[in-house]
Amino acid sequence: MAESKTHQRFRSRAQDLEMYLEAMDAAARVTSNLLGHAENINKDIDKALPIDCSNYTRLNHPARNRARIYNYCRAKNSHSAIVEIYGYFSEYMRDILKEIYKKDPMQVVGKSQKLLNMTFADLAKINTLGDLHGKMVEDVFRSLENERSTIKLIDKILSGTGVNLSEADKVSVLPYLEMRHLIIHNNGKIDAEFEVKYGATLKIKAGEKVPTVFPNAEAAIKSVRGFMKKVDSELVRMKLVTSNAERQ
Repeated sequence: MAESKTHQRFRSRAQDLEMYLEAMDAAARVTSNLLGHAENINKDIDKALPIDCSNYTRLNHPARNRARIYNYCRAKNSHSAIVEIYGYFSEYMRDILKEIYKKDPMQVVGKSQKLLNMTFADLAKINTLGDLHGKMVEDVFRSLENERSTIKLIDKILSGTGVNLSEADKVSVLPYLEMRHLIIHNNGKIDAEFEVKYGATLKIKAGEKVPTVFPNAEAAIKSVRGFMKKVDSELVRMKLVTSNAERQ
């Protein structure tokens, strides 16, 4: 598969994240099931588990409370994965700008009308022209990111590139990317704006929690992976980035 260096890194990290999500969800399920066995049900968790729990000072709860504890673990695991995959998406968008800059600098610097913001300290840290170029790309990305709109970030970065993405492609991934904001800034609760946009599709309402079940986190990872693969393949097709085939 022809892909950029940035996508190669994103793909590897996203696959690892999916593996960790699955491993932790499976571990929580197995542990909860084990604690439910007749010989363990009246023990504390730290005494029932077949491992040394001397370092786990908060596992001194009755095994009969296992559902509350391990369902919470699974929920936190799922929400963490959604936040993490957004981070990978953001890093891809930033780093792909750096790759595009190498082939077509004006394609990048033209995306922001803001002036380059550099202090004397910033200037003192610049040793090469490459450092200056890196600073320029970082400032462009930061100005786009500061608009606090995922769809604007995507549209402005891809504007003028000739990348062929349908509205359906964007709509399929946006709810999972925007869940991250709700998890971090809205106590994990769906707000009215999110319900208007995606409530019918995801069958969720304002005031409800962002789904904490494993399938939702897995769907988020797979959706973002698929979207980034399409974006990257289009950038390769338009020869705006160097593919792995060209690097060999």
